Amino acid sequence: MICIGQTGNGRTPLSAPAAALQAAWIVVLFLSGTGHEAPAAAQERPQAEALGGASFVVEPPDARIEVGDRVPRAPGRIALPASDYVAEITRPGYVPTLVGFTVADGEEVDVAVAMERASATLRLRTAPSEATVLVEGFVRGRTEGKARPGFTPEGPAAFTPGTSFSAELWLADLPVGSHRLEIRREGFRTFSQTLDIPALLDYELPPVVLEQEHAMLLLEGLPKDAKVYGNGREMQPDRSKLKPEVAVLPGQLDLVVTRGRQDVFETSVVVEDGAWLEVGVEMKPALAFLGTFGEDAAGRRAVASAIEFLQRDGVHIVLDRSELGHAVFAERGIDSGVLRDWTAAKSELAWDAIQAQFQRETPAALYFVAVLSDDLAADSVDLWWWSSSPGPARPDVLSIDLRSGKFEGSALRRLARSLDPAVEVGIRTPDLGVGLIESLKSDGLVVATVDPGGPAAAAGLLPGIEVRGIDGELASADQLTTALNRLQPGGGIEFAVGGEKEEATTMVIHPEWGWTQLDVLAPDLSLAAAAARLIRKFDRATDTPRWLLELDLAALALAAGDPESAIQLLEAIEAPDRGGLGAETVQYTFGVALSDLADRGQDQERQRARSVFESLALTEHGRLYADEGPKVAPRARLRADALAER
Repeated sequence: MICIGQTGNGRTPLSAPAAALQAAWIVVLFLSGTGHEAPAAAQERPQAEALGGASFVVEPPDARIEVGDRVPRAPGRIALPASDYVAEITRPGYVPTLVGFTVADGEEVDVAVAMERASATLRLRTAPSEATVLVEGFVRGRTEGKARPGFTPEGPAAFTPGTSFSAELWLADLPVGSHRLEIRREGFRTFSQTLDIPALLDYELPPVVLEQEHAMLLLEGLPKDAKVYGNGREMQPDRSKLKPEVAVLPGQLDLVVTRGRQDVFETSVVVEDGAWLEVGVEMKPALAFLGTFGEDAAGRRAVASAIEFLQRDGVHIVLDRSELGHAVFAERGIDSGVLRDWTAAKSELAWDAIQAQFQRETPAALYFVAVLSDDLAADSVDLWWWSSSPGPARPDVLSIDLRSGKFEGSALRRLARSLDPAVEVGIRTPDLGVGLIESLKSDGLVVATVDPGGPAAAAGLLPGIEVRGIDGELASADQLTTALNRLQPGGGIEFAVGGEKEEATTMVIHPEWGWTQLDVLAPDLSLAAAAARLIRKFDRATDTPRWLLELDLAALALAAGDPESAIQLLEAIEAPDRGGLGAETVQYTFGVALSDLADRGQDQERQRARSVFESLALTEHGRLYADEGPKVAPRARLRADALAER
């Protein structure tokens, strides 16, 4: 039997077989104490010899034993051919030990080793794993892997699943005394504890559950249908709270809130662990600035000042997406030279694809680029604007003079007005069902016509009746306009009727309310901004019928010179078959779009347009522009005849 170990102040004497190798083992043990590898003993197996083996008894019993590339299986025996061997025995908290032994042919050798204690040890595991462990501020290890199957945590960690914990980590080289222990992992709060080690023994820390760092944002004014993103990832606020709450990790947070295809709120905040931070969310239509094309320094400064003006104006939020804009246009071979030829650029560039790409990358109400007229001394800048789909993809171009080296105040105000057009979409207008003319006999108006079954007829008005007063004022065309402008749905207009020698009789007419289309030909109307206004309504609950908004968008596409997009919109509209605006209005607009294509050289569309108009010439109820607008049929007949003559 071979024994090696330490008791008291001296070493245990070696047995006889080992004594013969004592000189050699002194070298081996010296190497083990210094950490150097011992030279491997010859392990050549003589041919035709029976296997022997070595059985190990080691204190502590959980030490690791290695003989070459062999590790003993329970109960600590290794089958070996006859030869000389060196066993390496290691265990945290003990001095690594090397022991030599000889196995004769077919014989068994018992090897007993008592290892020398070197330090205390600490075993620990964390949930989650991949946590860094420090002692006195120095990194001593990192938890990894998973706990063994069947591991069940106890104590405060008992409610955490065992599968959440790491494999066991051993810390060795711990001297007697008090030590500061820290466990750190990004995104989690640091675990700190003082370790008291009274003796060189093995210690075990209860399973450590790391607490995730978090702070709380309170989103004041968050719309119910808005989406919230933090550092590019969508978050799910608790909307059951009066101020919706969302947990976030501490640190820099880039917060983006979007609503529909247009409205955006952006801010950046620094959040501390455990903090409750309130953020006021103010949604505004977004203007995505895609960059300045042209190198004139003064011109670029003028554009920057204009963007600052729009930001201060408060109507929109301006998103600087210059880097994205230059990258996308560069991919398509589009530079300032291409954009300066705006007539060709508007008609030849693939604006549908450009619109779709930017809309995928960054939602906004309007997109725009600034094109300087020259790289050295720009005297003007063209601002190219387009909306998100389904608005027109081909841009509006607004030219602004720069000969003074900056945007004049009037130009900036004109720019702001164009982006926030003073137009209403889905307007409902009152229809009294009566035609009035000025009286030739006296001051006032005379009923000229009364629509059968209309509001005026229901009130008792008849042709020839004189109207002396309207809403308490002398009857006149201007007073009628004033009364109609201040009228609200559900209200009525009071007519005082009767001749000069008669006592006036009061009649109240409650008008019918009809729909009116957007006037796409209004002076100074920005088609892109008008489309953005329509889409804003499109994305929200509104009383305006969806088909009417789609019809207005198609009309804008036509006005922008894009009949193809108009046709796509018109073909998808499901308008009602009603008097006034409706299905016949949509078909009439469809015929106009086909005629536009025919005028551009697509002759096959001419016959289609003629067929549409000839069919509409036989209708009775359809109207154009408004429910009380001109009838569809007469205008359809004129267009059909004009197409036939061509």
